[in-house]
This record gives sequence, structure tokens and C-alpha cells, in this order.
Amino acid sequence: GYTNTLVLQSYEKDNVSIVLEFENNSGKRFMGKDGIVYPGAKFYLVGTVDPTTVTGPAECKDRVFTQDYVTTMQMSVVRESLKNAYNVMPDLMSPFMEIGVLLVPKWDVITPTNVEMY
Repeated sequence: GYTNTLVLQSYEKDNVSIVLEFENNSGKRFMGKDGIVYPGAKFYLVGTVDPTTVTGPAECKDRVFTQDYVTTMQMSVVRESLKNAYNVMPDLMSPFMEIGVLLVPKWDVITPTNVEMY
């Protein structure tokens, strides 16, 4: 399915880490990066977006997220990536994260609008 989230503009030429939360509804346990993920338990997969591989308008060049643009990412999770699943939210500053999601981003231009608040 689809999901939306609000993010701040990212820095130019900086990779951006993405964390996805899942629930094990398979009825079977499996071994993740830091232990067993039991049925009904939540687990996390990490992905990294390299801004130099993204295509889009010139205003978005070398940036993953840009103000006034919508970044659309197609994410793929394969069975083999479950071995990189974390039982708890991983530290995004850690240089030793295991990647478990393949990301393919693209930008869509939006029109900024003003909303009057009372």
C-alpha cells in the first residue's frame, strides 16, 4: 500500500536513511539482525537513498527531499532482507546499519498554497 509522511528538506549530496516499521503477521518466527522476530512482533528495515542517483527537476538536484516537492519512493523488500530486520528502532547515526530495503525515488512538482488559519 501507500503511506505519506512529512519531512524537512535534506542537505545537498547527503545520503538519507529511511526506516520502515512492519509487523510479523506470517505466523512464523524468523531470525533478524539482532535476534528472533516472533509472530505479532514489530520489526524495522533500513534503507538509504543516495541523492546522486535520483532524477528530477534542476531545483532538486543532489537532494533527496526538497521543499515544495513531493518525493515518491518505490520500495522493495525481498525475503532475504529479513535477515537484516531489527527488533527495535535502529540508531540512524550508526555507521554499521544493515540495509534491508531497496529505494527508487522520483520527484513530483506541487503547487504551494496558503491556508488561512483562524
